[in-house]
Amino acid sequence: MSAATERARLSGTQRELLNKVLVTGIALFILIAFIMPLGYMFTTGIKSTEQMNDPNASPFWPQSPKTIEYEGEQLEVLQVPTEDGVKELAAVKKTRTVTTFIDPDNPEAGLIEWEGNWRQLEPVYYADPKWENFKTAWDELNFPLLFRQIRHRIEANRSNQLHIYKFRAEKIV
Repeated sequence: MSAATERARLSGTQRELLNKVLVTGIALFILIAFIMPLGYMFTTGIKSTEQMNDPNASPFWPQSPKTIEYEGEQLEVLQVPTEDGVKELAAVKKTRTVTTFIDPDNPEAGLIEWEGNWRQLEPVYYADPKWENFKTAWDELNFPLLFRQIRHRIEANRSNQLHIYKFRAEKIV
């Protein structure tokens, strides 16, 4: 054999290591594929109906659009491009060509006019998990009664299986 083919071959320890990495990688991929639905169920469980219906919100973590209260009204906060970069501003008056904003961090600075269509701006979101969904589900579904019913069905099924087994055993004899 030539020296080039000797170098091209993997040594026994390298082959062993490669096999371990491949098997572990495949097992990890399969594990993640099986666990992904559980993660989706969990994140869906801590979302409100509004969060589920919002097409702009992250599908991975519950988020709500950021709003502020200004002169008794709830104003939506949007990402607005300005000379100083993108700023988070609350829309006071929305029109097709000019939108009036207020800075939520500095409302005393007054109103800011921005030329452009406000519908092209991205809303600002914040993480907003609804942990109370689990308490609501517990209270409304009456889990103790549900578990009792499941236990009775399992016991009834087990009893039916015993009767079927006895019946078959008697026929054989």
